[in-house]
Amino acid sequence: MGSSSRILVVDGDEADRTRVLKTLAADGYELDEAPDGVEAFEKLLAIPFDLIVTEAKLAKLDGPDLITKLRGHGVKTPIVVLTSVTKAATLAGLMKLGIVAYLHKSSPPELLCKKVGDALPRPAEPGIPAEAASTVAVSTEGTALAGGRVLVIDAMEIVHERSRALFPPAVQLDCCSTIKDGLARAHNGVYRMVLFDSDASVLNLPAIVDQLHLLQPEAPVVAIAAPSKKGDDSGLLESLRPFGFDDVLFKPFQAKEIALFVEQYCTTWDELVTVRDDVVRVSRLRCRADHRDRYVTELFTRLQALVKPLSDACFDRAIVDMTHVDKLLPTEVADLVSQLQRAGSELGVTFLVAVNQTTDAELRGFTESFDAQGFRYFTSVAAARAHMDAAT
Repeated sequence: MGSSSRILVVDGDEADRTRVLKTLAADGYELDEAPDGVEAFEKLLAIPFDLIVTEAKLAKLDGPDLITKLRGHGVKTPIVVLTSVTKAATLAGLMKLGIVAYLHKSSPPELLCKKVGDALPRPAEPGIPAEAASTVAVSTEGTALAGGRVLVIDAMEIVHERSRALFPPAVQLDCCSTIKDGLARAHNGVYRMVLFDSDASVLNLPAIVDQLHLLQPEAPVVAIAAPSKKGDDSGLLESLRPFGFDDVLFKPFQAKEIALFVEQYCTTWDELVTVRDDVVRVSRLRCRADHRDRYVTELFTRLQALVKPLSDACFDRAIVDMTHVDKLLPTEVADLVSQLQRAGSELGVTFLVAVNQTTDAELRGFTESFDAQGFRYFTSVAAARAHMDAAT
């Protein structure tokens, strides 16, 4: 992001405001400041900003009122709240207004920088439409966050550019224009996936693919292929398997297809569960059948490990989004939620669980026993949020 992103910092405490400005300046952002809500409002109407970092308590025009007024005037700039407020009700009210994140003022500078970086709109690569970048964020919703490295071997620079634009930032791309360079990278690195141009004009293509498999035994070798002019590519993968390819990705790359490949090949056990404010999202099962038991065990462990951080962040209620999970048995869902509720009750955190319609139908026979445990489940995150808001 760096200097291309313009941020407005709003805080009535000059020392706190200066500290935030100094922290963000070190990352190269273009910065402006305002000591109160009225001045901030006037600047935001006059000057376009990429992000607002504001205190909740402001003079002249309070933080929540500022946010409401901005939205009423069509200002949709993302907002991060940096505050000394710890009351859960106040923080919940801020989240209802649509802020993207909040931090306590005692948070370390590196956490502030991370929150700001995550909240800023993602720019498109040169030559790639801006909507392509935003499509990735939508199409990967509900999946585990990706990680690791991907090796791309293709002579065309446009393939490298489109890969950089469409793969999520957490995936490190190593792009090579020659087979020699690609093999050297494969020899020295560890990759989740190797993308290799199947149209490469080489006589020993099977031998090169075999060598990639030897150098990267855990990574699938995916063929980069041009679609046929007739439009029927259903048999292409089978025709490529004798060469050693495990899958095929068609040019030009599309956001949806990249998202599916990332979900299938670039997720790890460490990325089963992601958290944003008071919503805990569980990724769907995208692993081999023989890994299923480990998936369930890891899921139980990692969900319970989140209870204390949620409590420390002053949440007394949280939503567990399991709407993308379709491989758990009703009894497993019951056990998971029961354990989670017990762990939460010790620290004052209650969980509302959102499941998909299929799981909802399977759970109906367990409703009575769930109600006895105080377990409430909903068919969407929105329904769980509405129930939570009604109880506030």
